[in-house]
Amino acid sequence: MDEKNKAETDFQTRLTQLSLAVKRSQSIIDLGKRVAIKTQLALEAIKIAGKEEQTVIDEWSKLIDKKFDAADEATMRHEKWLADADSAE
Repeated sequence: MDEKNKAETDFQTRLTQLSLAVKRSQSIIDLGKRVAIKTQLALEAIKIAGKEEQTVIDEWSKLIDKKFDAADEATMRHEKWLADADSAE
């Protein structure tokens, strides 16, 4: 792939990522997801660059969202436990 094609692919990948981020950003903020957006965008870049269909990326993103939700819940429980432990001292 020459530099012009690579630059075009990189641009299209970033543009698609931006579009996906805009669609999801408010729900991520509303739900207080802490891990999701940065990590998911990095992973989606791989799918986008691989020219995956948007529907495939959307379905994959939903699956990843569920996993991130579990990680976010665990993080919040740990933070609460730490805060409670600190205040008990």
